[in-house]
Amino acid sequence: MADLRQRVYVLHFAQSHTDFRLAELAASAEYMGVPYELLPTPSREDPAGRVGDVSRPFLLCRLPSDEAARQLLRRCSALRGVWELWACADTYEELHARNKAARRFEPWLAPTYSWKALMQGFNVALSETRRLALINSFSYMAFQGPIRMRQSDVTWGVLEEYRRATDLSQVEARGHAEMGDRDPRLVQLFLGRKIKDRSGAPPARDLIDALSLKKRSYIGNTSMESEMSVVMANMALAGPGKWIYDPFAGTGSMLYACSMLGAYTFGSDIDGRMLRGKDTSGVPGVRRAAAQYGPEGRGIDTGGVDMTQSPWRAPFRQGAGLFDAIVTDRTC
Repeated sequence: MADLRQRVYVLHFAQSHTDFRLAELAASAEYMGVPYELLPTPSREDPAGRVGDVSRPFLLCRLPSDEAARQLLRRCSALRGVWELWACADTYEELHARNKAARRFEPWLAPTYSWKALMQGFNVALSETRRLALINSFSYMAFQGPIRMRQSDVTWGVLEEYRRATDLSQVEARGHAEMGDRDPRLVQLFLGRKIKDRSGAPPARDLIDALSLKKRSYIGNTSMESEMSVVMANMALAGPGKWIYDPFAGTGSMLYACSMLGAYTFGSDIDGRMLRGKDTSGVPGVRRAAAQYGPEGRGIDTGGVDMTQSPWRAPFRQGAGLFDAIVTDRTC
């Protein structure tokens, strides 16, 4: 296993399907061959922190390199971003002190590196005035390179994490967003460098939008929404060379997600009308939608099958089974 002692990263997760977050991260790391270690993520209420608290959008994690972080971004749809951690604290005074002591920013100070600063708040709105004041408070880092708002070599910044307002008195009224670390809702401040992927490979979250039901040519009233189908395809380790089966395929959401990740797919349903649709052109609805996305060559076939009389019970491949994975709607 690679040495994980050197770098700590902040994983920024989307706040949806949180129960599947860690499972998808583990599956993505397994598929990409990335060793990782989740660390306790401190908060104002719990300075020691908890490991894998899925109620929070940010988790600390050890990774062997920036490239390992990029690999996770390409595969794990739950990840919105990854930052190399420079310092974290629950007050700006402490954050500056820890940042000055660690000086993890020093490799990026050379004039050859262009840079920009990004200040973000979770459950809080940051005004432009406050963003500028925060950036200026880090002037001691003294980046020598030019500021470049697009395609900069380095993007550094602060992530401010707040608890969600629970009543109207806590909603961001006038001036409430400007309280900063005096805000009682503040959970933690993270300072770091954003990891960018310039390989040209789309991040995994782009697949969610590409497979959106709003854009699909063939759907039904039970079609699985795209984000859940991508999460499940990842957990099934779908990829090139894999053959994946959905025994309750319906309108094919799982088949499209697995095929877009490079796997070959086969789907069945007890009601063949779900696979065909009402179109009289002779092309099944599942095939039409697959052609819309481009992976129709990886969709081997579909068929009407009663799974109580499954044709796949005989041993295949010397007892190894016919399929690499079986993935289906969690409600089935």
